[in-house]
Amino acid sequence: MGVDSVRTSENGPFLNVANAILEVIVDESSIQRKVEAGSRLASEIESSATDIEQHFIAELANHCAMLAVAIADSCSALDRLGPELPFSAVVLVRGLMESAADLHWLSDPKIKGRERTRRAFQIYLRQHETEVRQLEQFAKRFPDIAKKEHFEKGITEGWESLKVTANEMAKAGHDLRVSKKPGERYCIGTSKPSISDLVDGVIIEFHGKTSLNLYSKYSASAHVEGVGLGALLNLTDVVETPEGVRKGYGVDEQTWRGLVETPGLRVACGSVAEWIELAYPSLHRDFMTKIRQTSKERH
Repeated sequence: MGVDSVRTSENGPFLNVANAILEVIVDESSIQRKVEAGSRLASEIESSATDIEQHFIAELANHCAMLAVAIADSCSALDRLGPELPFSAVVLVRGLMESAADLHWLSDPKIKGRERTRRAFQIYLRQHETEVRQLEQFAKRFPDIAKKEHFEKGITEGWESLKVTANEMAKAGHDLRVSKKPGERYCIGTSKPSISDLVDGVIIEFHGKTSLNLYSKYSASAHVEGVGLGALLNLTDVVETPEGVRKGYGVDEQTWRGLVETPGLRVACGSVAEWIELAYPSLHRDFMTKIRQTSKERH
């Protein structure tokens, strides 16, 4: 996605944030920027004690750039919506929060390089395991194709590769735990917190503690469970008709800001700002200036 691909003559706050993020993550040629030589992340990479630690913390840049672009993508889409389209907005802001939660967990300035490396290990192990499990699921659904294409061999090699990598990580001095729990076949140190806990944490960090867990509220609406969709009705938009009462679909401006706009913008900006400060410190001040300007324009 190029920097200019989402620009219009009249940008809203979400689109301004999307552009500000993309201008940092990619250069003028729409190529992902390299980690700055004088950054904290570069220092952590350089001071890695083993080759495998150095490899995975260096790879972290690619993963975090992907998360930042996902946040920008969500912001770009949210800019096209408003209080009259709350369902799609809630689904999008939920995805934004999940990307931001992972980005905050990985680029948290309060942790040291060794802990960041351990978290990078966790991300890789979970991703690799997911790929192998997807092969297994495909083989169960389409056994004839799986047999013809020798899926069994690929699955076996996938599990073996995962095991070898996990053991190499453990040799770097990290505790290795083995589990039958999906997503945690091999775990380096403590388990990754649940997505609900991570999202709640990133909201509290950059938006503040809310009376209700916003992630639960987003999830209820996204999954259309319980009274989730009912929370997206505009209760003041009621019309009496001969056939009975008709309610408008949508939320009022205050609900929109409290549910979507304010928490979404704060979490997006806060999590990406941490990553920029870690990997691209020379661009941090310019990014924050643009974000503050967007905040002023909103008010």
